[in-house]
Amino acid sequence: MEISIFLKSRFRHLKAAAVAVAAVLAGCAELGLPEENANPGVSEGDGRVTVRFEAREFGATRAMDDNIGDLVIAVYWNGILDQSISVEKGNEAELRLTAGRTYTYFASANTDEYEVPDEESQIKKLKTSVSPGKPTGSFPMSAFGTFSVDDVSPEPVTVLMRRLFSKMRFKVDFSDVPDLEITDARIRQASSSVSVFQLTYAAETGDGDYATASDLAKLNSGGEAVLYVPENIQGILLPESAGQWDKIPENIPGKKGVCTYLEVSGRFSGENKLNGEVKYRFYLGRNATNDFNIPRNTDFTVELIPTRDAITRPSWKIDSDNVYADVPFIGMNSSGHVFHWDGISSESILISYPLDWKKVIRGNGLYAAVGEYRNAGASGISADGKDWELDDESFMYPLTDIAYGNGLYVAVAEAGTIYLSSDGRRWDMAWIDGEPSAIAFGNGRFVMMDLSGNSWSSTDGRSWQKARIHLYASDLCFADGQFFIIGRGTSYKIMQTSPDGLSWKTSYEYKACHGISDIVYGDGIYVMSTESTILYSMDGLTWNESGADIKAAELDYRDGVFLAGYGSGLYTVYATSLDGRRWTEIGREYNRLKIRTVCLL
Repeated sequence: MEISIFLKSRFRHLKAAAVAVAAVLAGCAELGLPEENANPGVSEGDGRVTVRFEAREFGATRAMDDNIGDLVIAVYWNGILDQSISVEKGNEAELRLTAGRTYTYFASANTDEYEVPDEESQIKKLKTSVSPGKPTGSFPMSAFGTFSVDDVSPEPVTVLMRRLFSKMRFKVDFSDVPDLEITDARIRQASSSVSVFQLTYAAETGDGDYATASDLAKLNSGGEAVLYVPENIQGILLPESAGQWDKIPENIPGKKGVCTYLEVSGRFSGENKLNGEVKYRFYLGRNATNDFNIPRNTDFTVELIPTRDAITRPSWKIDSDNVYADVPFIGMNSSGHVFHWDGISSESILISYPLDWKKVIRGNGLYAAVGEYRNAGASGISADGKDWELDDESFMYPLTDIAYGNGLYVAVAEAGTIYLSSDGRRWDMAWIDGEPSAIAFGNGRFVMMDLSGNSWSSTDGRSWQKARIHLYASDLCFADGQFFIIGRGTSYKIMQTSPDGLSWKTSYEYKACHGISDIVYGDGIYVMSTESTILYSMDGLTWNESGADIKAAELDYRDGVFLAGYGSGLYTVYATSLDGRRWTEIGREYNRLKIRTVCLL
């Protein structure tokens, strides 16, 4: 799809949008180390002079209220400690150094206390712990470099201190999911200690910075929250061809516990059909696909763009097991009842007993239903699914199915009878030489199955072409540009497809007869109801069991939501799913009557 959950990042004012997820750290300051001072420079002078050091915070993460404390400056000559000084408060220090020499300095601030080592090679190994949770106080910083001491009037040495953290500005684009509220945002697997003078390759991690209540208020009103992330350089861990959905723990087994990621929790209010809680997780790095490096002293922006479609693609990145759709619907049963749910209250409406409803559809801005009434047919038309106009006089034979297309409602009945209407109220008749049982519309035409194993095709509902396929259909639907029929051939259950209802090909055969009751399609997902559970497929060929305890259900699909209505003991139960895999009960009706058809409103 281009995957419909995005994470966009930018460094400073450079913006780069990514497909699915992107956490781009661009323009990061390179961290290098001074080489060993093999050549001390000029010869040793005759005396020492005073050299002033001025420490200044430098770089993208600088904050106005930050300060440098517990400043330590160590100066090495020829790899051996010459002088060091500690300054508890302030950012300036002085050392007496030998004129004419070139020195290497190492400066740290706001770190753990440490004893300055005698050898330069040892100070490079220095680490400082990072407190778990939200950083408090001043951030640890460091700097290093070389300088030469003039024997007359040495220049002050400006020490540019860089934070050992990265600054992340996080924001959310709610355009597609206005009813999503962010309830938490935090850094997971943050490094628990940082190398002061070398790159940090985290070996131990813990929970890091998080959004406060005021941060969350800003996020949910369109602002940004600032989170700080300790340096963690883990490298390029995936091939260059890796995509955003490949940046997951399963693909980095040796590193999955030490790479830092952002976890965002949210809650859907139900105003846009979705309810429940969702989590989004993204490994951070210089790009969205294969880089897992978070350099120190960088400033980057991460923008989460959650979309409704992404909820149907759960993975480590998106945990949407607790998200469900609570949507208005109707269910119609074998005794003339309509169960109406508007999202707030439910009502069971008796239209006419003993009307055995068979099918309800949406079409032309109305809801149309057909069924059997006193050994003849009946139809109903409604603007809201609650108040119905009933016609039980126009039909000689019981009606079994209905479809809408090309401006027409077309209903099929026994004895080869076909009924046509432009408004669902006034009906004309047509006939075929067969017993029609099911009908669907797609690709500009109606396709119909009969009880003798024939298919029929028509563009106007009056003139029909016949094809003999020797398949006795238990269901017919139009999905993804093809008509699908499911039925029994000789000894197998068979699924066949056709673009026009005349030329058919077998797409799936299986011996395990599941007793298929219904099939629907939506947003790239096929859902099929059987006597044992719900099956789902991405291509209509390979089917997987959902494991849902839903049997012999009637199905519908609309606007990203699948609906199932099925009998369960004393109740008719209604459940919804966003992906055909996970189903959530959203309503039930107390009766043992057979559920015949369902429709999302």
